[in-house]
Amino acid sequence: MGDLKDKTPEELKTILSDQFSALSKSLGRFMEINQAETESQNRCNESVSHFFTRIQAFLAGENISQPLSGEEGYVIDASGHTKQEVVSLILSLRDQGLTFDDIAKAFIEKGIPTFSGRGEWHAQTIHRLFNSAKKAR
Repeated sequence: MGDLKDKTPEELKTILSDQFSALSKSLGRFMEINQAETESQNRCNESVSHFFTRIQAFLAGENISQPLSGEEGYVIDASGHTKQEVVSLILSLRDQGLTFDDIAKAFIEKGIPTFSGRGEWHAQTIHRLFNSAKKAR
């Protein structure tokens, strides 16, 4: 780059443009990595939570059978929805203009249980499922 004082305004404009372009690409990649890390951490948290729930149930003397498998290996929740059906519903509702928060609230109101069967739907979970489904397309 040399000494910037000796550059013409047009050269400075080109240098700045190149630097902003590189910064933008780096920031985009950082955001992708951060999203992947967040999704990975969420899956890890869900697995650990599921593990301890199963251990507690076992220690309490409950029957710990394996979950039923639906089509293509998706687990069927208590309402009879497969994961694929829930994801398809999310995509459809997004196409209709609903926000992630609106979808989470609708699932709660309709009594659609989360995949773990515990807790409630949250916009972040809906967003993660939506992004995963979009990438898979």
